[in-house]
Amino acid sequence: MIQPYHPIDTQHVLFLLRQWLKAVSPPAGVEWLDDARDTVNEGMDDDVFTAAVVEAPKRLGHAPLRLTREDQADAAKARPGWRPQRWTADVAARAVLLLSYDDSDGEAYAGMVTGLLKLGRGEISAVLYRCLPLLPYPERHLSWATAATRSDHRELFEALALGNPYPAERFDEPSWNSLIMKAVFLGVPLSDVDGLDRRANPVLARELRDYAQQRKAVGQPVDPGIWHAAG
Repeated sequence: MIQPYHPIDTQHVLFLLRQWLKAVSPPAGVEWLDDARDTVNEGMDDDVFTAAVVEAPKRLGHAPLRLTREDQADAAKARPGWRPQRWTADVAARAVLLLSYDDSDGEAYAGMVTGLLKLGRGEISAVLYRCLPLLPYPERHLSWATAATRSDHRELFEALALGNPYPAERFDEPSWNSLIMKAVFLGVPLSDVDGLDRRANPVLARELRDYAQQRKAVGQPVDPGIWHAAG
């Protein structure tokens, strides 16, 4: 059940990210990011862009973003369903760079993302998963997005599954069901997974009932969230 694409006010997202970074990152780091963003806007070699993505955490730090309720409401206005409450400064800084990259060519943009994934650096891959709701050309990211449902890398899985509207909007039914069952087996709180009620389906309901029966048979607790996921 693919949901309609949500238009994203990218300039407002970039404004919000910069404001949040100013509150938690060194001023020199924010200035560096402003310069890097200007350079990205002007066009740069992908190797230079990748170097900036790698460098960003050293400049901006890893402090959690301090988001007020007003900030969270602003995020939802800029991109419906976006919940950056779990984001840190390094994620926000890298998001600024990703959203400043030229998106006039969908194939080129997807190639840039694939290049970052091929670096094999878990923290950068996790950023890409967290940024999925904001990236242009959402249909081009499905293959690597769904791959996290088959991975035992908890950080990557949580970056995809928690507070992220992309899976509920874009995954087909088998991929969605895999996401939920993976969350159940990893013990990830289903209450933080977006779209449980609207993506409930009979196949998933049967799998979750079987799982719950197995848990009860051996006296193990069951996350109440599975009943929302089962509809």
